[in-house]
Amino acid sequence: MPLLRTSLQKSEPAGTLQSLDEFFALADAMEREAAERYTGLANDMQVQDKHDLATVFTQLAAAEREHVDSVARWSQSHLGKAPDPALVRWNAPETFDSETAA
Repeated sequence: MPLLRTSLQKSEPAGTLQSLDEFFALADAMEREAAERYTGLANDMQVQDKHDLATVFTQLAAAEREHVDSVARWSQSHLGKAPDPALVRWNAPETFDSETAA
């Protein structure tokens, strides 16, 4: 039986990237947001005494912070500078609606 996936995204991302500068800025923003969200989920699980899940989300947050560092290194390598957050021209769509996230 094939595995069917349901998209949890509420909408398609808006806009297009115009440069490698924008790509690295967006990648940096996305990785930072993921780290923040995982940290928030870890805190929520801790409050709910779901310590095993809190540990998993803490580890995921750490992995995302490593991704932030990787994006910074790649940007430095390719552009000679760190990602510029000012180049992110749009807000990323909400990945999950409130009900799904809860």
